[in-house]
Amino acid sequence: MFALIQISIAVAAELNVPGSHATITGAIAAAQPGDRIVLAELRFDEDIVLDGVDDLELVGAGPGTRLRGRKGPSVIRIRNSHQITLRDLRIEGASRRRGIEILGADVGEILIEGVTIVDGDAALGGGVWIAAGEGVILRRVEITGATAITGGGILVGPDAEVLVQQSVLSGNQARDGGGIHVEGQLSVDHTTFSDNAAALGAGVDCLGARCTVWDSAFQDNTAGRGAGVYVERGSAELVRNTFCRGSASHGEADAAGVMLEDTTADLRNNVFLFGEVSSQAGGVYLLGAGASVTNNTFVGNVSGMNAGAIYVRGGSSRLELTNTLIALNRSAPGSGALHTVQGGHAAGGYNLYWSNVSDDSTEGPMVGDLAVDPLLTRLVQGDCSATDLHLRVGSPALAAGDPTIQNPDGGRSDIGAFGGPDALADLDGDGSYSDEDCDDSDPEIHPGAAEACEGIDKNCDGIVDLSSCEPEESELIRGSVGPRPAGCGCGGG
Repeated sequence: MFALIQISIAVAAELNVPGSHATITGAIAAAQPGDRIVLAELRFDEDIVLDGVDDLELVGAGPGTRLRGRKGPSVIRIRNSHQITLRDLRIEGASRRRGIEILGADVGEILIEGVTIVDGDAALGGGVWIAAGEGVILRRVEITGATAITGGGILVGPDAEVLVQQSVLSGNQARDGGGIHVEGQLSVDHTTFSDNAAALGAGVDCLGARCTVWDSAFQDNTAGRGAGVYVERGSAELVRNTFCRGSASHGEADAAGVMLEDTTADLRNNVFLFGEVSSQAGGVYLLGAGASVTNNTFVGNVSGMNAGAIYVRGGSSRLELTNTLIALNRSAPGSGALHTVQGGHAAGGYNLYWSNVSDDSTEGPMVGDLAVDPLLTRLVQGDCSATDLHLRVGSPALAAGDPTIQNPDGGRSDIGAFGGPDALADLDGDGSYSDEDCDDSDPEIHPGAAEACEGIDKNCDGIVDLSSCEPEESELIRGSVGPRPAGCGCGGG
């Protein structure tokens, strides 16, 4: 005779506020792991605390779901919790409290997606304070009007590991890090930093941290040092970013784009455009730092004193400058667009200089350097969006880079931000670059492509479209198609 074994299977529930529960706090208290709390398109004035909670999703109806808090220092507080998702919400700090805080000795796997945070205010992290936690992701998040002493938009603490994707940080202010202040580990991609202000690092301020920023835009940020990015100690990797119309005014040390102090950094395929400083470095400033600057473009930057483009100061500062285009930058008489002082050293080669005032470089020419018009596509003074710094057909910078460095197509590298192995390419000629084309070897696969019943995600939206399939075909495809691997570059977040 068989023993009867009773098996209990927990089924995830959807808790509605209002509806099944009158308050968010009540719904959280009733929720079980795997549950989903759905908030109506209303304003909620309550402090939300997730303490020791695991596997819970809090979802709104978009900007109409407004969370304001009541008395606490943060509208949402996440402590010692895991697998928490906040999605499609608007969080209003009302210039009295921060938006979100994440802390605790045991916290991680937090996803904040499609969330807008406005007018946050706190000493630490006016928009979001992430004191600790691995696997914290902010995706499609917009943080505006936040104020703090440290980390106006976001503060990443020394025990935190954070990824920011497809987000906007605009109009935030702090002493250190108007957009983001980092002391732990930060990765950023496809994010816009605009109109932020700080003494150090108006866009991103990295202090003893590991900071990686790819494919992002820094525009109209203002700082004392490092209007775009400021890095002190730690290390940084900055790839395919645009720094435009940054301004800095410290007196001795400025940098409208990036300032590197007592650190190491790798800068590849960045554009520095229309930066302006009162003293040093319209683009990049090295102070006791070592940096590899490869395939970058510096155009139209202005320094009131030295270095319209790059300033290298101090005996421990070492710049390796390769395949970089430096044109139409201005600095004071006797200064170079590339300017080294106090034992700062620059080496490298295969760079292009053109029409810099008052001089190209205090170092003199390096191997393979050119002094010729690069034939840029279009330069509209002061206009970040209308300017196009791609090389025209016939440009002397094409295939003139370091012969040991290749373009994505395998040919000799171009000089400037659109050459070298990290340049975006359209290898299959379908009009979509490799950062958004999920198969750059097939011209029929690209964003916007038509999909048929083939079991293939042709439009790179992360979904296999079965709408044109017969029921039997749909079932076959569902059984044979798995998720695409992470990092395939398919776009769509």
